Amino acid sequence: MNPNVLRRWIKEAQGGGAAVPVLLNPMSVDVQSAFVPLPLATVAARASSAAAADVRIEIQRNGATVSVMWPAGRLEDSVAWVREILR
Repeated sequence: MNPNVLRRWIKEAQGGGAAVPVLLNPMSVDVQSAFVPLPLATVAARASSAAAADVRIEIQRNGATVSVMWPAGRLEDSVAWVREILR
């Protein structure tokens, strides 16, 4: 809860006229956990679109800039390339 809302409620209560909302004790609310299934087609579609994107790697060194567009699906290969460039 935002502290500003609580302060406003206290001011309204002290000034009279305005109704004070009832604050519930979170322990008194009956909460039950439940499994919520997610559609796998949506998750797979997002993963495939992310894999199709390219990642831009830009390295600046000694006044020179090297910029490379690297396939996101092959990022593990970029680690070796970056290490070799930075030697």
